[in-house]
Amino acid sequence: MANKHCGIFARVGQQTKQVKRQGRSGIVPVEGATYWLRWRDGDRQMYRNVGEDPEAALAERKRQERLLAGFADLPPLPPGITITPPRQTLAAAIDSFVAEKEGGPDRRAAKRWRRDLETFAQVCGKRYLADITRTDIFAWMKHFQAKNSAPRTVFNRTQSLGTFLNAVKHHVDFKFTKKKRGGDIPNYTDPPVNWYSKDQLVKFFAACDAEQRARYLFFLKTGCREQEVSNACWSDFEFATTEEGDGSVYVVQPKSDDLKFTPKSAEARDVPLDDDLVKALLDYRATCPPRRLVFTSRKGKPEGHFLSKLKAIAFRAGLNCGTCISKKGLSCATHPVCGKWTLHRFRRSWATRHLQAGVSTYELRDWIGHSDETQLRRYAKSVAAKSVQTRRKVQNSWAGLKL
Repeated sequence: MANKHCGIFARVGQQTKQVKRQGRSGIVPVEGATYWLRWRDGDRQMYRNVGEDPEAALAERKRQERLLAGFADLPPLPPGITITPPRQTLAAAIDSFVAEKEGGPDRRAAKRWRRDLETFAQVCGKRYLADITRTDIFAWMKHFQAKNSAPRTVFNRTQSLGTFLNAVKHHVDFKFTKKKRGGDIPNYTDPPVNWYSKDQLVKFFAACDAEQRARYLFFLKTGCREQEVSNACWSDFEFATTEEGDGSVYVVQPKSDDLKFTPKSAEARDVPLDDDLVKALLDYRATCPPRRLVFTSRKGKPEGHFLSKLKAIAFRAGLNCGTCISKKGLSCATHPVCGKWTLHRFRRSWATRHLQAGVSTYELRDWIGHSDETQLRRYAKSVAAKSVQTRRKVQNSWAGLKL
């Protein structure tokens, strides 16, 4: 049964403040606040944004309490009195949207949403949600274009804004898709799929010590994302007990305790492991003190410096391209800042080698944690274009023609 009591609190920015009573039934106004109602429906905590007017918030609380008490009829207004619903501010709409995301499986996503939407509020300069127009969407795209963001980034950020506006039920005369599909967002072309070659991998791992070898073999031979590696625990592994038995797997799964980790797809999945990786992990575990996490920082927390350490190894191995310039103006010819060496490229290399070995995109989708096969099809097309079979077909196409 629902609780008949409904509380009221004020939210200023990201801070929640308890309202103070004023008299028997009033509250002390909080400057710059958005007021929210809070009540329980069985085991669920419910929230509702009621605007910025404290008097209107009190009236809404009274109405909500009557509804919770089972009264379908609400008290009529005095003759000649009408209530105009308060205009929803953009800040209140962002708070409401992000509050829903915070209750979801990926809390990091909620932080990204808040950061991006508050940046949009600064770019457009609008106070009220209803004032946002098509012009503001173009200003948002120009904001990223001025920062020399990649066309794909502009597309993604603009589509995300469309998701927000749709969720808060504000229609804008703007089509959130590519121009070539009849939309308003500039077209983009996906860059060629790149992966580490055999020679690059041999040189890279030759420059690793035993611990580094285990760390980056894990990236290469599982195709896992950085957070999936950072939060890997020894209890997540199911190692084969015999050579003839079932294969070993790493189970990517949520951890709702102190780690607060959720996979990007919010679903658990099994990633098969090859025997060389299993041996490297077991050898590595034998050198470590008993602990829960596979890879840790010096303080015993999840490792968060995989990328910088990767670039340092690549630089030491002489694998930098020599043409990259970092945001700080450093050349990769003399510093470990090469943009060609990334953690995600291990993931692409893993997927590519599986496809080259004949693994289907259907199987690989389950291992990699993608919601669909669109990205994997890009990998498959690239693999097919460079395959031995394709080369033979091309050779046969021109056989007998002497030019």
